[in-house]
This record gives sequence, C-alpha cells and structure tokens, in this order.
Amino acid sequence: MAFKCPACEAYSLKIEQSMELSPDDVDETTIQTVKCENCGFRGIAVYEESRRGSMSSDSFRHLGYEVSDEDLQFVANGFRLCPNRRNKDCQCETHLSWSKRHLDVPERSMTVKRRFRMELAD
Repeated sequence: MAFKCPACEAYSLKIEQSMELSPDDVDETTIQTVKCENCGFRGIAVYEESRRGSMSSDSFRHLGYEVSDEDLQFVANGFRLCPNRRNKDCQCETHLSWSKRHLDVPERSMTVKRRFRMELAD
C-alpha cells in the first residue's frame, strides 16, 4: 500500500513502522513513520478510527506530517524501545510518556513543518 508523497507527488510513500496508542476520543490511534521510496522523504503519520454509533457511521482520519529530524529520531527511538508496539495498553516507558506528550496531535508536541493528507493511489 503506497500513499502520495508530499515532496515528489509519486505514489511511493510507505509506512515503515507503527505503534498503537491509547486513544482519547476515538477507538483506534496509531502513530507511524513513513518514507518515500522515490525521493527519500521521511515523516510521521497519525491514523485515527472511530467505530461509534451505527454500523454505517465508522470514520477515520489519516494525516501525515513533515517534522524536524530530531522529532523523527525521537519517534524512531520510541519504537525501538517498545517491546509490544501493537498493544495500546503496553506499560513500557514509550507508551506511558507518549500518552502524556500527546503524540497523536503532533502540532502540540513536535516541530511540524507541514501537514498533508495520506492519499492512496486510485
């Protein structure tokens, strides 16, 4: 599955790693690192899904962020330190500290250079 790269506009942006976070007002929150196989662009993405209400009311939001190199390294180090990235209830230091830093809202916790839609190829 490839997404549109905000730098070169090729559909070659891929998810490298991801980690489930404890959601606040949605049912699922995942933070991801992304990399373009065409131009080398790197960033993060946040996927949120809500399954509340009727069966036809499921909704999701998937946004990408170009962040500073330091923030990208911070996320990569956090992934490396977590023993169970698929477990939103993991009690490791990464999960506990990230919930306090609100990493699901990068504008509140990182240096965001730009935000972009995670757009799949048609």
